[in-house]
Parts: sequence; structure tokens; C-alpha cells
Amino acid sequence: MTRCLTSTILATLLCAGSAFAQAKATAQNVPEIPYESVPNFFKLPPGLYLGEAIGIATNSKGHVFVYTRSANTRLFEFDQNGAFDPQGNIFVSDGYVNHRVVKFDKNGRFVKQVGSERPGSEPSQFSTPHGIAADLNGNVYVADRANNRMQVFDNNLVLRNIYDNIGVSWTVCISPGPHQYLFTSNSNPNGNTPGSWDITGEIYKMELDGTIIGKFGHAGKQLGGFQVVHMMDCRNPDQIFVAEIESWRAQKLLLKPATGTPVRPTTTAAR
Repeated sequence: MTRCLTSTILATLLCAGSAFAQAKATAQNVPEIPYESVPNFFKLPPGLYLGEAIGIATNSKGHVFVYTRSANTRLFEFDQNGAFDPQGNIFVSDGYVNHRVVKFDKNGRFVKQVGSERPGSEPSQFSTPHGIAADLNGNVYVADRANNRMQVFDNNLVLRNIYDNIGVSWTVCISPGPHQYLFTSNSNPNGNTPGSWDITGEIYKMELDGTIIGKFGHAGKQLGGFQVVHMMDCRNPDQIFVAEIESWRAQKLLLKPATGTPVRPTTTAAR
């Protein structure tokens, strides 16, 4: 089953910005996570193609939703062949017009913000916050893209940690369950700048405290390589769905256990 719906609201919410300079991750000796990309998993009707894939998610039935933009803006639903934090609060990463994260309560009332209308590089400031997720304790993880880092806040948006050894944090995903894992992509430049499209492309699997379990992937146009991973779904931490802009595609990835010693966090902000 494949269904296609036009969406203009999502296009406004998920639009991607201009190219940013990329940064090599500084984490050293990160274990590699073996993985494979499932070929021909997404099947489309004849004559229909994915555009720039900038959003992806699964539901409880195992259906996969892919949001694309190009000549046409569409939301695809493929068959299988929640709440944001425990209190129902809503956190918004406002990163293209402003450079802030805003908290609303479950009724949509403004509670607090961190950051401002202007970009900044100090702790609790942002330059294009591009992805956001919350763990089961209500802590908020923000992909601070143009600052080449991830910032972690408690539920009241008080800074707890900064992870700045993972390169450009384009997007962030946290798996459910009693043992949650944190995923972030260090993607190659938006726009495929000549000579730089293959600089970066790995995805990091981490503990919530910033310990790097391993990494997988590389920049590339073939299956298994990535070109600007804009969003991930990690409902199953061993089965990751990624949506890419430049390759106009989505991929299903099967991960195997990492071999090697995890890399402990090197940057921790004072509470």
C-alpha cells in the first residue's frame, strides 16, 4: 500500500536552509558499526519518484511516512512490506527565522525559550538549531547545526551538557524503551558544493550521556552512503530509517553490534 498526500504546512515547518561549512568530527578511535541498506525497500507506483526527502517517521503499525519536497511537496505512507515528553510539553526548534528553542505546555501556552532571534555560539545560544528530541526524563537534545554541536537541556531548558566532538549535528533521534539511544548525523554540505560533497556523512550512535558507542555510514550516492541526512527514525535502535535531501531518497538500515571501546564524552557544561 502506498498513499500520497500533499502538504504545505510541513514544507513551512521543515524547510532546509542554505549551505553551511562542514566540520570533521573530533572524536577519535570511534568503533565502526556494521550495517546494511535494504535495497528496494520503498516501492513507488510507475512514474512516481521521491523528491528531496527531509522527514521520515514510523507509527505503531510499522508504516513508514516520508515527507518530500521538490517540484511537488508530498507525504508518502508505505505499509510495513508519540508524545514528546512525559508531561505532554511541546518543544520547538525555531532555527531559520530565529535561533532559539521554545517550550509550550500541553495546551499550547508559551512557557519559556532559550536562545534568541540572533545566532550565537555561547552555551545556551544557537546558530540554526535544526533537530530536537526528548528522552523519557524530559531532557531536551538540540542539534545546534551551524555551531557544530549538540546541546542538552533539562525540562526547564537549563543547560546540562554540550557534545561538540560529533561534527555537524544535522538532526537528532532518541529511541524509546528502558535503554534509550541517541543518534545524530554529521552530514555532508547541503547543495553538494564541488569538491566537498564527500567530506562527511557518518551517523553516530550514542548513550544519552554523550558516550559514543560507534558510527556508521559515509558520504556517498550509492546505497549505504548518505547525502545530507535530514531526519531519522529510530523507533527500533537496530533498524534506522533515514531521509536524505541531495539523493532524493529514503533508506532502511539494519545495524549490527559495534566492535570496539566506546568513546567517553569530552565536553560537559556546568549545570
